[in-house]
Amino acid sequence: TRWFSSDTPPIQKTWGKLIRATLIAHGEDFSLDSIRQYQAQRLARSAGEMCLLELMPLPAKTISSWPYAALSGLKYLQSREAYLEKIAPFRKRQLARLIVQHRPRAVVFYSDQYRSHWDDILGGNVNGKEEPFGGATAAEGTSFFRVPHPTAFGTTNSIYEELGERLSQLIRGST
Repeated sequence: TRWFSSDTPPIQKTWGKLIRATLIAHGEDFSLDSIRQYQAQRLARSAGEMCLLELMPLPAKTISSWPYAALSGLKYLQSREAYLEKIAPFRKRQLARLIVQHRPRAVVFYSDQYRSHWDDILGGNVNGKEEPFGGATAAEGTSFFRVPHPTAFGTTNSIYEELGERLSQLIRGST
């Protein structure tokens, strides 16, 4: 696709801020060119340091758009609400299982809209903080962070730069 097809792809809006945090965490340059190169060559590769998993995998351009009702006769695809009700419980169980199975150093939940789902995955409240950046550490050595969605109104690069610094502290602390 166009996000990976050349050495100078357009920066995908959601991934760009996540890549920024990852580059900072590893002490690497986080210029726009570096973000582009990471996206084109390293993002979510099998041997990489990042795994991208969506709570709800069907894409939509905005939270208010839902194109699937016109594309499918399935009852649970007639509205976003029906889709969430049908798919979210299964996805939350699967994500929680993967976290326990693989014990990553960090899990970043992004999107305040899905906060209750993140809390369900953890079996409790993610640090209970309403600030733009919240974190909690689980017993198995995985740190959990909650940040606003990268494309949400008011979300700045500085939030993801702070996330990168906190992830860097985890990396430095474990080496």
